[in-house]
Amino acid sequence: MINNEVPVIDTQYFPSIAWWNAISSHSEVSLEKHEYFEKQTYRNRCHILGPNNIVRLTVPVIGAQKKIKTKDIKIENSQRWQSIHLRSIQASYGKSPFYDHYIDYIEPFFLKNYNFLWDLNLEILTTCRNLLGLSVQINETSFYSKNHNKDLRSAIHPKKSLKDSLKFEPKPYFQCFGNKFECNLSVLDLIFCEGPNAINFIK
Repeated sequence: MINNEVPVIDTQYFPSIAWWNAISSHSEVSLEKHEYFEKQTYRNRCHILGPNNIVRLTVPVIGAQKKIKTKDIKIENSQRWQSIHLRSIQASYGKSPFYDHYIDYIEPFFLKNYNFLWDLNLEILTTCRNLLGLSVQINETSFYSKNHNKDLRSAIHPKKSLKDSLKFEPKPYFQCFGNKFECNLSVLDLIFCEGPNAINFIK
């Protein structure tokens, strides 16, 4: 029996600040495990800020064009995505204020072999939750339910306005590059730039 009062949200790869804001006020959330995987979403991608512009990091997956449940999506490990992502993070945040404090928690995700996107994302979410100091319990759905009282699935989407979907507007914080604030990047940007103060930009 599903608890309709516990928010359901999609899993994401190093989720954005809006994703963390959406779950921060709850004692527990359920990650949607049994939906069909949706392409061109944050489920397997994130955005960070590089020296020249926004860098889009995508985890290559197998069979995304078919009807495959998110929990069953496999990573295409023949592509050297892990080394590419790690180098991009190092280039973007190597000189950030809190890089040395947090890179040892982040680097292992690019050294360990993962077969399933679900497993990778779940470990990332657990680690980032702890780094942010959030106490929200992260559960998994046991089956798919189309209707839910607190449905946050796909509320945070590359093609959706945060103001419209969540009524959320990120607060500016220090960023390493650029003259204008780039909002709603991956939580990596916030953690490396603000460190222990990151939680104040989540809630």
